[in-house]
Amino acid sequence: MWKLLILILMPSLIMANEGQVVRDTITWYEIQELAKTRVNGSLAIKDKVVVRGKSYHNHNDPVEFFSRGRLISLYALNISNLKRLTFQNCVLKGLRISNTDLRRFKVSKCSGASVLLLNSSIDNIDLIKSTIHAFSLFDIASEEIRLDKNSIFDFSLNRSKVNLQLLVDSCDFATSQRRYGVALYDSEVDACTLVDCSFPESTENTNNLYAAIRCINTKINTLNLLSSSLTGLVFNNSGIAQSLSMKDVIISDYLAAERFSMPNENTNLDWSLISDTKLAILVNDTILIRNRLGTDFTNKYAYDGLVNLYNQFYRLYKTRGDRASANSCLVEMKDLETKRLKLLMESNNDFESA
Repeated sequence: MWKLLILILMPSLIMANEGQVVRDTITWYEIQELAKTRVNGSLAIKDKVVVRGKSYHNHNDPVEFFSRGRLISLYALNISNLKRLTFQNCVLKGLRISNTDLRRFKVSKCSGASVLLLNSSIDNIDLIKSTIHAFSLFDIASEEIRLDKNSIFDFSLNRSKVNLQLLVDSCDFATSQRRYGVALYDSEVDACTLVDCSFPESTENTNNLYAAIRCINTKINTLNLLSSSLTGLVFNNSGIAQSLSMKDVIISDYLAAERFSMPNENTNLDWSLISDTKLAILVNDTILIRNRLGTDFTNKYAYDGLVNLYNQFYRLYKTRGDRASANSCLVEMKDLETKRLKLLMESNNDFESA
């Protein structure tokens, strides 16, 4: 009788409880021990809260690796005997995995602070319908990486190689508090496609200038950027070997590139995307040198780099026979030269009158 009374008076509470997923906690050490029992090489962790656990360091040695010139030492999960590892509907309170040789690593419908993969060979990496603050890969050899329908706040690929494809599809980076959405550092990628993704509207954040995509010291054979609004792009010491395509894309603030190569024959990048002084040189990750009033053109190295960038696009459009784009690029470049000459003349006059 009392159960019927509660159901009548508080139906929403009963339904909420029925819809909740009760998650038990599982530690890295427990996962490592479970992995040892999997004869078929497959392990799926479902509906769990994944934590490192206080005793984990008693059973493992720390992993050391370099990140942007800084030595980092930390503990990570070692599951060298597995071939397939899946996390589904879990809360990941920091997940680090190192020294593995997996055919597939999959995270589906999970949430958490971060996922870090280190020094591993993983054929297929999937992050699907998850909300992860940071997804970082260091020293990874992979065939395919797929990020699909995630609220992922930043993704970075460091000193890694992707033999087939890196696909970033329908991901939301708009709440990112870091200086990038997607970052490729010191890596090689055969084909990289980013489609239907969203990024912060402003390029400014508390620490550094924001870029939707940062490519530093990276080689990509084919790059496709599709149906996305990209706040800023950085391509430094990087190259696109076979084809570069930007379709239904908006570059809302800047494209910064230095020592950047792209193919003349297979580059689909309309001048309208980068016109209106969006071409830039990035100095110290915080200052954009571009063709705008108030820019300090006394930095000759940055100024020469910007002129070279304009020349690079001018030659691209001229080679393709796109006279309108080539002429528009040339006009903007001449305007840049005029601005710098005027600045130097004003500086000399101020010096002589002092």
